[in-house]
Amino acid sequence: MNSISTKIKLVANIGEFNNSNGFGVEHYAYNIYSHLANQQKVNVEKFEINPLFNIKTASNLFLGELKFSYLSMNSPNMDSDIIHFLTHIPFTNNKIFGIKLGNKLTIATAHEFGIITDAKVRKIAYNELVPNPTSLKKYFTFKLFQRIILSALQADILLPNSTQTMYEALKLGYPKNRIFLVNHGIEETFLKPLTQKENKIFTVGYIGGLRKRKNVSFAINAMKYINYVKINFEIFGKGKEYLNLKEGS
Repeated sequence: MNSISTKIKLVANIGEFNNSNGFGVEHYAYNIYSHLANQQKVNVEKFEINPLFNIKTASNLFLGELKFSYLSMNSPNMDSDIIHFLTHIPFTNNKIFGIKLGNKLTIATAHEFGIITDAKVRKIAYNELVPNPTSLKKYFTFKLFQRIILSALQADILLPNSTQTMYEALKLGYPKNRIFLVNHGIEETFLKPLTQKENKIFTVGYIGGLRKRKNVSFAINAMKYINYVKINFEIFGKGKEYLNLKEGS
């Protein structure tokens, strides 16, 4: 007798299931799919959203996501019990004027809301994502990016990947009973039992993107004030802030 399996569709933008890119979303999407694909009683498939045209722009990707939301969500290809959006995608819950279309359970992983809730983070992100602030086109591109970030709040269930993101979602009004904190995991191969070191060097590690709004420089400067123990701060990641962090460390 065949057991009934739960059908799960994992949704991300094109290329985001490729962990060789080395970014957080790509590693997250790849690991979620690889883990669920080996589970019993789960039928998991991945779905990549393509831009509407073969042009890599924010507005073009937005149009592709819009097409996905209104056409693909109710197509036979999306015949699933659960649809999990692994990245921020507009109209996550396939809503028109606040009315949900279809009865699929939608889950969204939330990676950040800081560019919405925090004025300082918003300014930093704007300067990072929009190099020329005098350009009206780029101003609206940033507003579009903010709209995409907010889309996760439309999901039936929200999975923030950090405590900060969870509090930001609550601040934006997401129901507390439908939010579940799921931090990024670490493979057991990276974990070792703590041992007493004779040299008394305290090692701290950071793994993630090296962008200004990640504020890794804050940790570097804070550690300079700790003089009662020697600290080794190891940074793993890549991004535009790499050289600045290297000079400031």
